[in-house]
Amino acid sequence: MYELVESLAYAPQAAWLRAPSGDMADALAGLSRLEQLPDVENVEPQMLLESVRR
Repeated sequence: MYELVESLAYAPQAAWLRAPSGDMADALAGLSRLEQLPDVENVEPQMLLESVRR
């Protein structure tokens, strides 16, 4: 299961999702289930980090 983080206005067929736990390992472990959902054509994991001020 994933949580919808953001729908993309410039790409309405796409969205940013997150594992409910917020854990990257949980998110990656569930990718195969996400790919099998009806109408899902492509799943691309993005590993983003918060920016840090120097």
